[in-house]
Amino acid sequence: MALKLKSVRVMTFNIRHGRGVDNEINLPRIARVIQDAGAEVVALNEVDRRTRRSGGVDQVEELANLLGMEYAFSPSIEYQGGQYGNAVLSRWPIEAAHVYKLPELGPEVRTLLYARIAWDGEPLHCFVTHLGLCDDEQRAQLRQIAKVLEATPGPKILAGDFNFDASLVDWLNELPATMRELWTLQQRERLFAHHNGLSGNTFPSRDPKKRIDYILASEELELAEPVLPVHTLASDHLPVVGTLARRM
Repeated sequence: MALKLKSVRVMTFNIRHGRGVDNEINLPRIARVIQDAGAEVVALNEVDRRTRRSGGVDQVEELANLLGMEYAFSPSIEYQGGQYGNAVLSRWPIEAAHVYKLPELGPEVRTLLYARIAWDGEPLHCFVTHLGLCDDEQRAQLRQIAKVLEATPGPKILAGDFNFDASLVDWLNELPATMRELWTLQQRERLFAHHNGLSGNTFPSRDPKKRIDYILASEELELAEPVLPVHTLASDHLPVVGTLARRM
């Protein structure tokens, strides 16, 4: 008897508070990108909540309403009368959420958002982060994230804007070996051969030169469909999307 697979389509997307390369803040456009990609769990970076620049809108709540999804939000900084940080959107119920403050060596507070998602009868542990800009800060933050991941049993996803290109540095090695970065896994194991040779670059969106937005998954999850950037000018970053499966 063949083993059944259950799957989840995951996206990471730095939305730059909904501001596209045309300089227009347009949340319905962001929602269309997510919907058209079929994403079911979405890690979001640079999300505004009731800031002046975004017209006082709670952006994650607005996106959740547009998409019919649940959400959790992780404020990183107080900004323009509101907050700014990371978020998770989920097609499945979010049972719990927690915010971890990461080591701060630069000018901006950085956080790790945890959301426990009720994934067809099993917890799916989703972590979202946006790392700092300096080398020492990024490595310190990854070490802290590694401790949290190691203390969390079960299927896990880590996604977000890490602000470094893994083709230039090996700092993902700070994370547990059980967490596989999906683009690298796909290329190394020659999965989905017709997608090999693509760069995977995500920034800047108009002419991507760097791959700084990542999805990592624990060994309980396997890549069932290609992980690829989604070409859009809805933000200054390209989102990345892929489908993961777990054997039942």
